[in-house]
Amino acid sequence: MNGPSIIFDLDGTLVDSIEAHYMAFAQVMSEMGVDVSRDEFKGHFGKLAKFIVRDQLRSKGIEKDLDECQKIADKKQNAFMDYVDLVKILPGVNEFLADMQAQDVSMSIASNSVRKVIDAILKQTGVGERIDIIISVEDVEKPKPDPMMLNMAARVMEVRPDECIVVEDSVYGLKAAKTAGMATLAVLTGGAQRKNMQDAGADMIVDTLEGIDADTVLSLTQ
Repeated sequence: MNGPSIIFDLDGTLVDSIEAHYMAFAQVMSEMGVDVSRDEFKGHFGKLAKFIVRDQLRSKGIEKDLDECQKIADKKQNAFMDYVDLVKILPGVNEFLADMQAQDVSMSIASNSVRKVIDAILKQTGVGERIDIIISVEDVEKPKPDPMMLNMAARVMEVRPDECIVVEDSVYGLKAAKTAGMATLAVLTGGAQRKNMQDAGADMIVDTLEGIDADTVLSLTQ
């Protein structure tokens, strides 16, 4: 398919999943005798899970190598399944996806989450029914902010990078998109500050996807 195509992030962009991720993370940290507040967790949201573990433990004066942090992150991913019912679709997402589908726009998800978490979220929310392609962190050697997964999504959709619009809620994702040479729509539903998104070079910034005109978004590639 040629023409404008959309690559979405998932957490904080299409779905509100931060409470489910926090509960899973807090549970695993608590088992280690470490307390984590919601605000502390939100400050790291968007990073790979193993880096969240490393940085959170480091802030408490605990040092662990990345292999150990990955094992803890794996436990967090398993615990997430107990909280997936807390995940909700964000305002305007269903309508936005329907508008894009009506215009025969190819859509994909490129997420730093692992596949089983992505699949659980898509099943819980039904978001995946309109998405053609899913790229998880397990499909690439380097996660966002590296552009590798965005470039992979473009190849699978058979479009050029300059035909893609990346919809993101984090600076990490915007950096990846800019490096890939893709247009960007930043949403503030993940908690990022507007100024940070502006500084990251977002082409368009919206509070939510609610009421956003599809043609205006698609024109970002022009």
